[in-house]
Amino acid sequence: MIRGTIKSLEVENKSGTGKKSGKHYSINEQAIMLAMPNGEIRKHSLTLDDDSKPLAPGQYEPKPTAIYLDGFDLKLSNRARDWQLSSQANKAT
Repeated sequence: MIRGTIKSLEVENKSGTGKKSGKHYSINEQAIMLAMPNGEIRKHSLTLDDDSKPLAPGQYEPKPTAIYLDGFDLKLSNRARDWQLSSQANKAT
């Protein structure tokens, strides 16, 4: 299973104007370090919904709804709302 570690409440904002649409956009992202099943560690970011608070530091895992098929590809959501505190972290406390 993929697990992630969030170390900070810091949020990075990416904003600008779409080249094709000409509309303004604003995306808030929070850093997460993902531990892959093969032991590899990767830096990634989770996208926060508008007006949502950043996830608290801790160990996270994807919710069942975070894994989905897109055509023939199996994908993992990078939306913060699709991640939850790890059940292993909850058992340790």
